[in-house]
Amino acid sequence: MQTPLSLAQTYFQNLQDTFRSDARELTYRRCLQDFIETLGNAFGRTLAAKNELARLKGNIAPDLAIEENATPIGWIETKDLDADLDNAEKTDQLFIYKKQLRNLILTNYLEFRWFVAGEEKLRATLIAKQGSDLCLLNENIERVALLFESFFNAEQPTIDSPKALAERMAASAKLIRQATLKTVQDDPDSPLNAMLADMRQTLIPNLAADDFADMYAQTVAYGLFAAWLNSNEPQAFSSELAFKSIPATSPFLKKFFAFLSTVERLETVQWIVDDLVRLYKFADLQSVLRDFGRGTMRLDPVVHFYETFLAAYDRETKKDRGVFYTPEPVVSFIVRSVDKLLQSHFEKPDGLADKDAIILDPATGTGTFLYAIVSQIYERRNGAFWNEYVEENLLPRLFGFELMMAPYAIAHLKLLIHLRELGYQPRKDAPIGVYLTNALDPATRAKETLGFGQFIVEEAERAAEVKEEKKVMVVLGNPPYKGSSLNPSEIEITDPKTQKRRKEKTYIGKLIEDYKFVDGRKLEERIPKWLHDD
Repeated sequence: MQTPLSLAQTYFQNLQDTFRSDARELTYRRCLQDFIETLGNAFGRTLAAKNELARLKGNIAPDLAIEENATPIGWIETKDLDADLDNAEKTDQLFIYKKQLRNLILTNYLEFRWFVAGEEKLRATLIAKQGSDLCLLNENIERVALLFESFFNAEQPTIDSPKALAERMAASAKLIRQATLKTVQDDPDSPLNAMLADMRQTLIPNLAADDFADMYAQTVAYGLFAAWLNSNEPQAFSSELAFKSIPATSPFLKKFFAFLSTVERLETVQWIVDDLVRLYKFADLQSVLRDFGRGTMRLDPVVHFYETFLAAYDRETKKDRGVFYTPEPVVSFIVRSVDKLLQSHFEKPDGLADKDAIILDPATGTGTFLYAIVSQIYERRNGAFWNEYVEENLLPRLFGFELMMAPYAIAHLKLLIHLRELGYQPRKDAPIGVYLTNALDPATRAKETLGFGQFIVEEAERAAEVKEEKKVMVVLGNPPYKGSSLNPSEIEITDPKTQKRRKEKTYIGKLIEDYKFVDGRKLEERIPKWLHDD
């Protein structure tokens, strides 16, 4: 078996030959790949150093992914032989990598710096540059070998709480968001741009590119999370099998991941997806799920999980969208009150369990109100013929609208888990009626689209059907707490005749104007901006 000494000498010789041939930085990488893979063998590991990550301008991904059994165990960012690593560490790029990638090496092929969770653990210089030549530092070979052995064996800490998992997911989601936005900006022919166009046409007309990147990042992070939780073998989970584990109760997420798994559309973010998969595989599922979604007088763990994630992922998004949890006692009081009012004032002796009581939460968030409604109905029925009742009488009349992707995904997950806990065995053709849509947008029927956009069209169609055709009896929930809405009241359009720009009220803007009058008289509101609260 080759020793670290002989492998270091081979690496040095290959690097020196490349150096003398006046090669550029990229050509040194093959030398490093061979060194890492053979060094791994010397330590009894079968490793692959993959050099196919930075597919776009801007170095979206680290240069090398070190994998074992197709699972990434660490990352290496390379710089040119002349690069000053002190300066490299100060760049925004390295700041992001150190913060969001747990196991990382920074190198200029001569010196190696190993970081764990952003903290430098060890550095060692294997080769010195002397003018037009290189010199192997034999006295440092043992230290370099120790650095790489530690890097290969770096323990993945067990994730055993929703908070720890949410924070690690947030770090990966930030990288996905960055990579997605870069793809949209640099590659107009990217399928991500086609997805953005479809979403603008069918779901969110004024969706900006950075908001789309945010939505995409949260979808991937939470979709994988949902797939992992629904996987029969969480420890054997993989990105290739993710779409098979997405529950059939969420057609949008199911088709989203089916599409991603069958067509190569995730190239620019696949390395981050692989890291997320590893994160889930090393998480303690039972600990993470302890009391997950169970009603208590304390904060709902699911809501806490999302709020923790969003606070770590983007505090401004949390603030701008007014994402704050509703305390469970408040939710319980509202749901029980509505149940009693249906009995006492609307001649519905079964309350919320009545087959004609169509229910809508227009800002459903993580599904807390819908969750409480299911619990109330189950209690009223004492669980009698539950499976049949859910399919025939509950799911066809229980609906929720949500504009943000992450709570949309987790609402599906939360409701599915709760229904299963109560004994429901879902069928493939019994979706949960939580739709990705803006409750304050009109019911616009989607136009025909091909390929990828079709499943977005189907989601928009289902939401439009609820808005236009369902005779909703109960509207309840907790709308966003945001004094000034992000939903535009006016938009600028070009007059087709004069070609001049003018402002026009949106659907929401017209609703707001109506809201300023009661019985034909204008409200005497001194600070009218608060009337723009969603």
